Amino acid sequence: WRFLSFSAMLLAKWAAASRFAASRGVRGLSEKATGWQRLRSLVREQGPAFIGVYASVYMATLLPIVGGLHYGGIDGPEACAWAIVELGLDNYVDTRWFTENQYLNKDMVNVLLAMELNGLLEVGRLPLVSAMT
Repeated sequence: WRFLSFSAMLLAKWAAASRFAASRGVRGLSEKATGWQRLRSLVREQGPAFIGVYASVYMATLLPIVGGLHYGGIDGPEACAWAIVELGLDNYVDTRWFTENQYLNKDMVNVLLAMELNGLLEVGRLPLVSAMT
């Protein structure tokens, strides 16, 4: 799941950077520049302002999700076990590991879940930050 989420995040960043570069005509790039080249050029042009605004917006969306999971009483390991059962993967994964493992920290699992949920917002975050800087 981490790989799929990371791949979706990279695809969203590449698509947003491509649209941004095409709309603004990023300096010094040819029409055949790759998405990574466009994204690097965007960060190079905008500099620390882009990185600072992006980090701020990322944290501004991550912290409410973490708080909602924590104060909403969501048990991260239980939620993972439930998702595995609902996706029909319980034939391949032993869900007891999530529920009976005493070394699994509920709060850390909630933070990881929040990071994954925050990754779903990446499609709108990069274009928003690009427009703001």
